[in-house]
Amino acid sequence: MPFSTGQRVCPGAGFAMIEGVLMMAMLVKAFKFEFTAETHPIPVAHLTVRSKDGIYLRLIPIDADATPAQKPE
Repeated sequence: MPFSTGQRVCPGAGFAMIEGVLMMAMLVKAFKFEFTAETHPIPVAHLTVRSKDGIYLRLIPIDADATPAQKPE
């Protein structure tokens, strides 16, 4: 257990779990995620499904000042 249990439980465990979700939300809002061309994840079943050799992504910044394209009428 990363945060332990019992008398030696991490007092910041709840904060850390919420902070992880918040950081992911900020990344999803700021970047577009693409797989790199040379790698593709290979799923492996453990307790949860994970990638055999990791997941390699390219992060492309989303321009916050850009406006959506207008639909032709």
